[in-house]
Amino acid sequence: MKLDKIISVLLSAVMFTVSCGENGKDTPTPSEAKLEVSPASIDAPAAGQAQTIQLKATRNWTASADSWLILDQTSGSASDRSQFLNLVIGENEGAERKGTIRFTAGDLTAELVVNQAAAKFQLAGKGDGTMDSPFNIARAQAIIAAGEMSADAVYIKGIISEITEISTSYGNATYYLSDDGSKDNQLLIYRGKGLNGDAFISADALKVGDEVLILGVLVLYESSSDGSKTPEVTTGSKIILFNGAASGSSDADAAKRDVKASSAPFGWLELPATSAADGMDYIAHHVAASGTIVRNFSYYWDYDNLVAPWVAYPLTGAYIASGSRNDAWGLEPLLDRKQQPVLIKGFKSGNAELDGTHCFYARGHQIPQADRRITALANEQTYYGTNMTPQINKNTGDSEASADFNGGIWSNLETQVRDWARADGTDTLYVVTGCDLKDAKYTAEDNDGKKITVPTGYYKALIRYSSKQTPHYSGFAVYLVHEPTTRSNIRKEDVMSIDALEEKLGIDFFVNLPAVVGADEAAQIEAASPLENKFWGIN
Repeated sequence: MKLDKIISVLLSAVMFTVSCGENGKDTPTPSEAKLEVSPASIDAPAAGQAQTIQLKATRNWTASADSWLILDQTSGSASDRSQFLNLVIGENEGAERKGTIRFTAGDLTAELVVNQAAAKFQLAGKGDGTMDSPFNIARAQAIIAAGEMSADAVYIKGIISEITEISTSYGNATYYLSDDGSKDNQLLIYRGKGLNGDAFISADALKVGDEVLILGVLVLYESSSDGSKTPEVTTGSKIILFNGAASGSSDADAAKRDVKASSAPFGWLELPATSAADGMDYIAHHVAASGTIVRNFSYYWDYDNLVAPWVAYPLTGAYIASGSRNDAWGLEPLLDRKQQPVLIKGFKSGNAELDGTHCFYARGHQIPQADRRITALANEQTYYGTNMTPQINKNTGDSEASADFNGGIWSNLETQVRDWARADGTDTLYVVTGCDLKDAKYTAEDNDGKKITVPTGYYKALIRYSSKQTPHYSGFAVYLVHEPTTRSNIRKEDVMSIDALEEKLGIDFFVNLPAVVGADEAAQIEAASPLENKFWGIN
């Protein structure tokens, strides 16, 4: 047995020697052949990469690979030295993937395995969420569907396709965006703010078709009541660009919309009826606020009595805001000086009707300056002489002065109206404030000596709109005799329906209400007694 083993080893040695030939220069034997690749594996990013690989092949070789793995050589000759190949790994636009490069040299094989990460976004649409490259709506929807949302705010661009609500009480808006302005593939923008994060102060600040760039957080909101899920931009977003502009409108732009006409050209809800045949003019003022142009107030001008029988305006918490009064007593720019009161220094005494009352005629605002604190100009316009009437006020510092009107019951009523405008559930309060000139016989003089009629009474007519409470629209009217009084607050006998005030004054209030709610409902609103509506709180 031992001899057999020795013979076998010797035969093997002889065969090996013969295979080498005389000078040992023939092709290497299998035991000497090499085929090695380095590295053996690569982890590549989704974006792809270029890589140099090292190949040791002592025999002629070939290589094959997946289509997204590209070698600059797919074959080569035998060599005792290392060969260096260039590999390009293509971009991955899909899921995570694995590829192999297989090298073959005779009966030898070697493999290089490439593991490539999935694309960051396997999503429809376009954009990367930056200001320069905002998500379009298709991409934003796809991100939410894939659960790829970030807690950080991103930029999204779209066209307003639907408006659910613009709340002037809370200064936010709920609306939808789409890529083409249609209602297909809409994205909900829930309670977003206006331009640069400002509050919305006008219910018509946005319209379908406007293009906006917003900054907000994408979420998939799940309802706690029914479990339904809604892709949306959550509350707190803000508009960065509005129709391509970052700064919005200026007061100069707003002034171009101011109007002086024989009758009202607008369909605003607060407006009473006007007529081109009564010799009076309709005047409206606008201001720039929160990046857009909004109406400030409008009034009807009586050239004979030099007072406005009424001033009409919308009132919300945003209009009231938190600014300060500026006491900028001035002139109405749409009228000549001779056509209006000049009240830089207040009224001069006129007739002697206030003798013994310890009162004087104050410059009584019809739209209160405290109702317009949203911008400096909005407040300044309330100081035009055309917004003033001679209103009874007690003498300051007079120990015998007890009766009042302007600084007492009327001032308190103005405060109450602001409280109603800011009350929970009130979207907008549409206000008409006016004076009654029937049977007027007294006048006061302005700074130029013009005689200004002293009203015999004052009133307010209101329509409250609430999107969340019923009735959605409700009316209120109050009339006060203009006289010195020690009363501080209105009573139920001062309060009436809008119809009753219309009959008393001969004015058709809220002439555009039927177009909003229909003729039948408008008639019910104006006929209803405010005493039967607990919101007004008049007992």
